[in-house]
Amino acid sequence: MSMKKTTLVLLGLFSFNLLASDALISLGERLFNDGRFSRYFWQNSQGQVNSVLKNGETHLDVLVTPLGAVASPFMGETTSCASCHMVDQAFGGPSDPGMRTYSDFAPIAPIPSRPDLRTHTARNTPVLVGIGSPYNTNRFSHWDGEFSDHSETVLGNFTGRNMGWLKSESQNALKNIVTVLREDNGLAHLGPEFGGSYEFVFRSNASTPSEFRLDPSERVDIKKASDQEVILAVTNAVTAYLNDLDFQKNEKGEYNGSPFDQFLLTNGFSTVPKKGEAAKHFTERLRAFLKNLKGPKFVAEKDFPTHNKKFGFGHRELQGAKIFFNLPNHSGNKGSCFKCHAAPLYSDQSFHNIGTSQAIYDELHGFGAFLQKYIPKEEYRGDFYLNQAADRNDSKKMDLGLWNFYNRNAEVTEFFKKENCLNSPCSLEMTIGRFKTAGLRDLAHSNPYFHHGRMADLIGVLAHYMKIGIQAREGLTRNPDPILKEIQINGRGLQYLHGFLNSLNEDYE
Repeated sequence: MSMKKTTLVLLGLFSFNLLASDALISLGERLFNDGRFSRYFWQNSQGQVNSVLKNGETHLDVLVTPLGAVASPFMGETTSCASCHMVDQAFGGPSDPGMRTYSDFAPIAPIPSRPDLRTHTARNTPVLVGIGSPYNTNRFSHWDGEFSDHSETVLGNFTGRNMGWLKSESQNALKNIVTVLREDNGLAHLGPEFGGSYEFVFRSNASTPSEFRLDPSERVDIKKASDQEVILAVTNAVTAYLNDLDFQKNEKGEYNGSPFDQFLLTNGFSTVPKKGEAAKHFTERLRAFLKNLKGPKFVAEKDFPTHNKKFGFGHRELQGAKIFFNLPNHSGNKGSCFKCHAAPLYSDQSFHNIGTSQAIYDELHGFGAFLQKYIPKEEYRGDFYLNQAADRNDSKKMDLGLWNFYNRNAEVTEFFKKENCLNSPCSLEMTIGRFKTAGLRDLAHSNPYFHHGRMADLIGVLAHYMKIGIQAREGLTRNPDPILKEIQINGRGLQYLHGFLNSLNEDYE
């Protein structure tokens, strides 16, 4: 059963249970944190899935952060999903690089060394909190839309390069997943904390602890099930876990974790759309509310322990919000940020070229290099060089984003056409440098920023927009998003915007 065929089978048979039981979500968390699906464990355990290896993977020995390398909480372990998608694993320790919203700290994530000579991913690790929000307009994942749904992402990563598997080893990766689940004895590798062996928990019966007892429709006898059914069960559980990841809400389902949320609620505006309301329409209502708001009630600064900082929402933050939503403001700045960063997640879930690939390529090879670079036609897609981080020593390497999957991934292609080509034909050239819009909630827990992770702080991000807006108006940006030409930010506006973005932080735990 090949990796490609397995994915197609999943798409045909797998249905998503957005009302998954707490037990299935817990089981997904366990699978997410289990390091036995890595190639390193498969190779070094010699088929003994319950063994505990003496040595872990060397690329997990340290955490790379914007402030330098620190001791890693994964030292001595093998790669799991959690190795890159961290939450509190590194928070509160001696070096304490901070909390995460299911991302890591590296500009581009380290991966196991293999014969292909790759030691890092092409991009940084995307945030997962919010991936399960009911306000997502689509379920595309990875910066370039490689996967159409979370379930594809789960299987792609369990059998992919980040776990150490080469494309030619997909059969071994799938077989290893099945073997781990069938032979796990529940005595180690998170078993004691999560209800016992996988076979026992997946089968569930009256003797299963209630917090780990699956609903009847979720149960699988993995000893008797086919390999394909076991893979489906794993994907189902981890997808349920991802669907459960969202930001803080009140009992009404309104986001209420950040100072901006609290400002809106205090002033009588809900932080989420009405039932059936599109994010675009909700964002326009929010703009109108801010434009017409008289005598606003501000939110005093308070401590946010997981940030070790104070945040609030006052006059400065309101001016930043007005720039963000392109409303009249004291500094006369024009942001138009809301056109890509739609509320309530502050992402339209679409793909835009904001000049990030061009900026890093020109930084390494000279201004104008990306604009003049010959980019081959469609038949060359999938080329190693066109889906890699730019490299000072190899001008062939560049990251073209959505370009790599347009007309190769049917779902993302159809989405792009509906978004961009209703009045004129689409072309491959239009996809160059486009990446999925990042959400802006709790940004202080997800730096460094942009797909290449070269921006350590928000001031650098905003400075990029100041520069790229001018560059786009002068015709010096390749395939720029038209919105870039609208952006006019000065130093004062940058400080206002910085305050507003900080007001979107919360203590995610």
